[in-house]
Amino acid sequence: VMELARPTSGTGTDGGCATDTLTIKEGIDLTSINYPPVLCGLGTGQHMYLNANPGKNVDASIDIVLGSNTQGRRWSIRVTQIDCGTLYTAPPNCLQYHTGATGSVQTWNYDDSNNIHTNTQNYGVCIRREKGYCGNAYHADSASNSFGVDGSNTQGRGGAQCKLDFVGIPGGTANGYGNSLERWCGAIFGVLSAPGLHDGANQIITYRTPFRMYVKFNANADNSAVPRRGFKLNYRQTLCG
Repeated sequence: VMELARPTSGTGTDGGCATDTLTIKEGIDLTSINYPPVLCGLGTGQHMYLNANPGKNVDASIDIVLGSNTQGRRWSIRVTQIDCGTLYTAPPNCLQYHTGATGSVQTWNYDDSNNIHTNTQNYGVCIRREKGYCGNAYHADSASNSFGVDGSNTQGRGGAQCKLDFVGIPGGTANGYGNSLERWCGAIFGVLSAPGLHDGANQIITYRTPFRMYVKFNANADNSAVPRRGFKLNYRQTLCG
């Protein structure tokens, strides 16, 4: 369980942690490059992997700062140390690490009814390639507003049009081959139906390994007119051959 005061919403410069903050450091302070990101709002079910920095005399830390707000807070955080070199050891620079042939990835504060993601995010999500699988297909969850990243109020965007906020899927295309846009943003996730935009959700496939996604949100979002919920993407690995 993780419930802190929600990010700012409906102001035109939204998604900031103006009241509460959750700051996790892995001993070597990398918060100046937003890694791990400072968080607030709803994070129940989320996880995070930190580098243990073997050979260095450093300690990881969890800092929760509560501001002035009548909203109730609650949290329960499980901390586990993981052996090096196991099948479930997260690769370097993977803030999140998912295993299994199917699953889902969602941004922090996705379940907030205000439809706003937390800002200033810059991290990688890794998915372990399972035995016998060669590709990975991503599609937006069937729930309403399951993809809302700055870039367009009504359409999907890709490639160079997604400069400040985006989801990056290296090698992602309609069939996993050919030139990839690499980045997606806007209100709809999927292959573009026309140059620069699309109006129908569909899936993105990649055969580039290791399977990784990248999340980049800048310091401002605006959900005063349209939802900026972040995203929930479901994935399904595809068999070789």
